[in-house]
Amino acid sequence: MTVTTASRQHPARERFQAFPATSPVRRLRLRAELPGGTDRGRLERALAALAVTYPDLLGPGFTVESVTADRPGSDAVLAAFEEDAAPAPRALVVGTGDAVRLALVLDRTLVDHRTAGLLLERLAALFDDGSPGEYEPAPDGAEEVRLPSEMLSEVRTELADVPLDVLLPRRAHAPAASRFSRFSFALPQDALAAVDRLCRERRLTREAVLVAAYQALLHRYSRQGRFLLGVELDRPDAAARRGATADLVPLAAEFTRASTLGTAAPAAADALDRSARRPAVPLPVLAELLGRPLSAAAPGLFGTVFALRPPLPRPVGTAAWQWEESPEAAVDCDLELTVHLDGDASEGRACFRYRAGVFDDGVAEQLARHYVRLLEAGAREPDTPLHRLPMLDEDDRGLLLDRWSGAADPWQPVEPLYRTVEHHARRTPGAPAVAAADAELSYGELNGRANRLARRLAELGVGHGDVVALCADRSAAWLTAFLAVHKLGAIVFPVDPRTPPLRLAAAFETITPRLLVHAPGLELPETSVPALPLDGVSAGAGEAGPEAEADPDHEVSLDDLAYIMLTSGSTGTPKAVFGQHRVIAHIGAGFAGLTRLTPDERASWMTPTGFGTTIAELSQPLVAGGCLVAVPGDLLTAPDALAAWLLEQRIAVTFAVTQVGSALQELPWPADTPLRILMMGGEKVHQWGPADLPFEVAVGYGCHEALFVTSPLHPWERRVTAATATPQDRLSPPPIGRPNPGVRLQILGDEGELMSPGAVGEIWFESPEGALGYWRDPALTADKYRPDPFGPPGSRHYRTGDLGRYRPDGLLEHHGRVDDMVKIRGCRVELGEVESALLVHPRVREAAVVPVRAGMGEATLVACVVLDGAVDPAELRGHLTARLPDYMVPAAFVPVDELPRTINKKVDRAALPPHDWAARRVRAQYRAPAEGLESTIAAVWAEVLGEERFGADDSFLDMGGTSLHAGRLLTRLRGVVGQQISLRDIFLFPTPAGLAQLLASRTPEPEAAPLPRLTRRQRR
Repeated sequence: MTVTTASRQHPARERFQAFPATSPVRRLRLRAELPGGTDRGRLERALAALAVTYPDLLGPGFTVESVTADRPGSDAVLAAFEEDAAPAPRALVVGTGDAVRLALVLDRTLVDHRTAGLLLERLAALFDDGSPGEYEPAPDGAEEVRLPSEMLSEVRTELADVPLDVLLPRRAHAPAASRFSRFSFALPQDALAAVDRLCRERRLTREAVLVAAYQALLHRYSRQGRFLLGVELDRPDAAARRGATADLVPLAAEFTRASTLGTAAPAAADALDRSARRPAVPLPVLAELLGRPLSAAAPGLFGTVFALRPPLPRPVGTAAWQWEESPEAAVDCDLELTVHLDGDASEGRACFRYRAGVFDDGVAEQLARHYVRLLEAGAREPDTPLHRLPMLDEDDRGLLLDRWSGAADPWQPVEPLYRTVEHHARRTPGAPAVAAADAELSYGELNGRANRLARRLAELGVGHGDVVALCADRSAAWLTAFLAVHKLGAIVFPVDPRTPPLRLAAAFETITPRLLVHAPGLELPETSVPALPLDGVSAGAGEAGPEAEADPDHEVSLDDLAYIMLTSGSTGTPKAVFGQHRVIAHIGAGFAGLTRLTPDERASWMTPTGFGTTIAELSQPLVAGGCLVAVPGDLLTAPDALAAWLLEQRIAVTFAVTQVGSALQELPWPADTPLRILMMGGEKVHQWGPADLPFEVAVGYGCHEALFVTSPLHPWERRVTAATATPQDRLSPPPIGRPNPGVRLQILGDEGELMSPGAVGEIWFESPEGALGYWRDPALTADKYRPDPFGPPGSRHYRTGDLGRYRPDGLLEHHGRVDDMVKIRGCRVELGEVESALLVHPRVREAAVVPVRAGMGEATLVACVVLDGAVDPAELRGHLTARLPDYMVPAAFVPVDELPRTINKKVDRAALPPHDWAARRVRAQYRAPAEGLESTIAAVWAEVLGEERFGADDSFLDMGGTSLHAGRLLTRLRGVVGQQISLRDIFLFPTPAGLAQLLASRTPEPEAAPLPRLTRRQRR
């Protein structure tokens, strides 16, 4: 069986036909500069003769304009001519007095770079001999393109589940239309000499090694083991044809931790050879096979392309013209690497062409440096694993390890926090220390109560190194107990009072407290741990008087253990981190230093007592000598009431988890509010606050393993908050700041290698606020806290499981969790990116996107959204379709009153989506299929997509259909319809009604053998 295309043109010409005729991508823009004495009239006649000679390439509409301009103005004239939307081909001759400048705009559906070179050589010859030109018939190379179905099936199987997109350092929200730019660079003689040695030793071609090195570069940047690269390929019959002959073929990259350039280059050579031997597949057909049909909105197929092209003609003869492409040459992808090699020349030229709105300035220059280094290193050491090759240079390492991280630490602690409170009590005993519903205490009162309670705890047997569980809500009593435990050298184990008893009992099996101090009336687990209620104890348990209130003389070191804290465990069993007094003292000094909190200011205490941020919240004002004010629990779910409380209590600095902080920043605030800084954290913040807020809104980053790691407030003069963010900043979600002083932070790849600036990798850090490890779990501690190869001897860094990247200005962006990466249709999807795009919609307040398995087991996305009023799911789908690739658009949008939260106030993704999510798929109003063909098609589609019913107007694409589903549909439909049905048919007519109408208009054909069933290859 074969499939025959409808046109007789070479498939290479279809590469650019999905682009509008006015698109700059359709135009090949060339320039030349001629000596000032050049005869302009003769040049114009030569151009006219060229059109006579090659009407199939230039056509009857070819125009030649001639103008005069001064030298400075000629640049603008040429640029305006090239950017004009007038159809190509056309030419412009500009006389400047000292030179003649020529611009040619050609049509890339007719001419590629090889053919353009022939045209330029012919133009020079026509100019030299003054000939009027003579029509040269084109070779008769046109024929119907016959594509064997076996070959198409082989291509589809070979490329199944290989992601089309490569994760490069793109801007988060690039404009839909953007200008094009380029960065040119040389391939040094030493690098090409090493490549040639490798080619001789391994019997490879330069092209294969150059392509493999680019694949290796993409692998190092993206951390992807599999992806598709578009490669521009000139076929053996190119010389016998005229016009565009360079095909764009897909090349699947396969990398493992053991991959080398010595293994990648032969694989690339084999793939290129297979592509060259196969019949050329038109790009629209290839796009359908890969499940991404071309359209006006998405006319390109690949995110990045490699092209090995001959250089433009060199100056020869009397027409000694130096040709070059326009500086803003447009490309049909986001990023194109073009390499020009002139025969066996010892040095080559290359350039990156790219959409300037997609990539930050400097990315192309960085990619070029890294490509050259990786190419030369890999060619010299072809058997060294790619992740060990030296791609980064000293400037990169200095940027990543010194300039962007590891700033000097000005907050070295000198004493435990409780000692600082004792000093405040002696110096300013009447200054307010804590205000809560149960009591308002000065520093003298707070310290005296803590001393009395410490003596009571000692009477109950609590001593140095013992663990005391502290289970109560935010209160003066809780803070008193916290300080009292530390005065004895004991360890605080803070527990949220809402912790389920079974979870608490499980924690007590690992962490055995000497005493449980708890709020009255709390439901306690069945345990042998002695319990002490807080009622009355904090108000003055034990003997009153100077002796009872005197500071204990117990010696406690900064290196003594101070806390054990529960954190979430991926196995369902609670795990706990533990840390020293120096951590608490440092976080207090650092937080107060960053927020510039003064002794006469008040800071809120908003997070639950079992949450790590509680230690940061309470230590900040206590170090500064300010007042800690506990937020009443009922206000956390009422943003308006919480804002009123913050104003009433004259709060200067507040920390809120993302959900609460995001609501606060959207409220109206008086211009004279005492609030100066709202810090947010806990989850990724997707939206900036209004720029006109009367206070700063900053997004920080930390975890239980290290309480406060990054901040956008450091340094203050370069802070990035809602008030200082630029319009460019606001195109992306708020960054999480810079590493705090004393923090050494790295973005690493899967093999522990430093990622390039701008590339996404896993966040690792060492911090003066870091925990020592996991309580009684040395295996987990050894896995997560590893020797730091980038730090001083003996240092360790912590593996967070969070993804991040550096912006060009050294600010960090959070990119979700490592385990938030899912694959949809073989493409890696970061759920946070979909959520960020959803939150741009003005009616979406919160969003969580989760993967589910549907139909025949393929993953699909479901968006759970908290809305301001009713919003049609089709509107949300359209909103995302304009911003994201189709595979990133959820199949269903489920409105919920609120997102479920874990005990640590993070979105509980395990509880999503609701069980009835499938009923929320975006679909047309149900219309029953008509009897006959419509019903048959609808029944087959419902079976394949796992739907109970499929309406006549339901779209296969909107219901989550993919190219894999389409392959199964073809097999089933051909058996019952009796006609040949192609992938193009399904994607162009995605409803039962539309496809039935198409098939009814066709003459039935004898049934042909179906395409072989698509099977998934085993991953290595």
